[in-house]
Amino acid sequence: PTPEMLDFPSCEDGIRGMAFIDNVVASAQSDVKWTKYVL
Repeated sequence: PTPEMLDFPSCEDGIRGMAFIDNVVASAQSDVKWTKYVL
């Protein structure tokens, strides 16, 4: 296989992406200026 065929997100990448979205939504709904990034 070519390197391009093997270049795809892993399960860990998906979890980190979903955690990012979850933290963005929590931050937007909070009155606190800075929120802790929870993974």
